[in-house]
Amino acid sequence: MITENDDSGGVSNSRSKLGHKELVLTLDNYDNDIITEKIMLLSKKYGFFRRVPGDGSCFYRAFIFNYLENTVEIKDDDNRKTEAARLRQRVETYMLACYRYDEDLLPAFCGFESVVSLIEQGLAAGELYHMEMTEHVTSQILPLLRSLTEIEIRMSEDYYHAFLPGDYESVSELCIWEVRAEDGEANHIQIRALVDALGIPLILENLDGSSPVRLNPHHIYPSQESKAEELEQLIDGDDTTTPMAHVEREGSRNLSPAERRRLVTLLYRPGHYDIIYPK
Repeated sequence: MITENDDSGGVSNSRSKLGHKELVLTLDNYDNDIITEKIMLLSKKYGFFRRVPGDGSCFYRAFIFNYLENTVEIKDDDNRKTEAARLRQRVETYMLACYRYDEDLLPAFCGFESVVSLIEQGLAAGELYHMEMTEHVTSQILPLLRSLTEIEIRMSEDYYHAFLPGDYESVSELCIWEVRAEDGEANHIQIRALVDALGIPLILENLDGSSPVRLNPHHIYPSQESKAEELEQLIDGDDTTTPMAHVEREGSRNLSPAERRRLVTLLYRPGHYDIIYPK
């Protein structure tokens, strides 16, 4: 069970998969002067961070939890239900794509309706932490996120092939060993793919000991909503168009009000992702 005595800094239950919010200024500096200075810079933009367990799924867990934090607490019912409907449409489209690429991925989609329902119903501030989500996230939602990531990569094979690590000869091989594996960590390919699959923009702050001493955030934004039409053409077997043409999606740009409501902000330290909260 995810429990917190107080969302603003109380002591979290030892069984919790996610830590409670902590001040950014309390981040570990590893006795490194450069990291210490970067923490000071981060503290000007962000007030708190939340630790996520380093179990190989830290990116996926942090991504979906922060997204839910942002959306289940949207006060306007119409805006919240519009976001739930948008998410449902995207996930259902990718689910249909399983029949084209790999039907073995279909069982992972059994958990997506619970995510949509949470957004539709809405929750009070902090209520998300008191729900019995730990086992549910592990057994259903994380496999869903990995399946969405794999489908996006395989639908855009030509695009992602250019970013393959040297150990892999094909995107299918990458998906089997790095995306489907329960402890497969997310790298740049998986991050871009999940952002595009769910249409959720991401700001990724970096904290390491490299020079110079400045913040180097990565703005990773999805392609436009019209991508759903390309997906439907592929599912219908229309091969007359080039599958999943991509445009550059990194770099700061103006987000729409709806995009800002679902914007995810994560902190990357070498090999690990946590959630970080803007002031």
